[in-house]
Formats: sequence, structure tokens, C-alpha cells
Amino acid sequence: MTSTDYWPDKIVNLVNTDVNPKNSPDNIFSRKEIEEDVIRIAEGNGFLLTEPIDFTHGEKVIHWNDTCLDYTFIFFALRKN
Repeated sequence: MTSTDYWPDKIVNLVNTDVNPKNSPDNIFSRKEIEEDVIRIAEGNGFLLTEPIDFTHGEKVIHWNDTCLDYTFIFFALRKN
């Protein structure tokens, strides 16, 4: 079972805050990254989706005050082939 920060379009935060003192980018995965990178790498390592990913989304349900980022989560399951 996999859960990650998600929004259909790429969101990158480079804000230097108390919770991000080294200015490391917060990676909010985009649909393209999930489809082209995450799933491709998983499949290359013998994992398959248990069912197609539901990319539908509503509002940005997460608001992180420290960085002013708004996004949601995505869940999907993989199984070892």
C-alpha cells in the first residue's frame, strides 16, 4: 500500500523555513511523475498495480502553514509479481 503527497500539476516548494532549514524541496508528486516514474520503476522491480490508480481529486485538502503548500494525497497498492 502506498500513500504520497499528490496534486495533478507539479508543486515544488523551495521556501527556507524552520521546518525546512536546508531548503530541501518538498516533493509533491504530479500525475505525470506517478505514471511515468513511480509506476515504471515499480514495474521494473517486479511490482504491479493491484488496480488502476484513481487520479480523480477534489479540493486541496492539505494546507501546510509553514510553507503555504496546498495539496492532497494519493493511495495505490502494488503487489510483487
